[in-house]
Amino acid sequence: MGTSYARHHLGRLPVVVSAALAARWQFYRSELSAQVGARTTGWLLLVGYYLLVPFALAGTIILARRCGPTVLPLLAPAAAVAFDRLRERHRKIA
Repeated sequence: MGTSYARHHLGRLPVVVSAALAARWQFYRSELSAQVGARTTGWLLLVGYYLLVPFALAGTIILARRCGPTVLPLLAPAAAVAFDRLRERHRKIA
């Protein structure tokens, strides 16, 4: 029964895998983030993020200088995530 269901809904596999990865990497707010200590954990993650951003920017600049404009497609996922985070933040404020 389970295998026939899986075969019948094989087209939904990318959606299911994306949702599982998003939950695993905590791209959306889950019940785990509501636990005690989540605020401290959030601040620690934010500080770590801000410490790594200069290195990411420096690496991007170095790669762009070496490879030219062919590096631009590599920046698309980062730009999409940044845009989505800003959009979510604006939605919470408004």
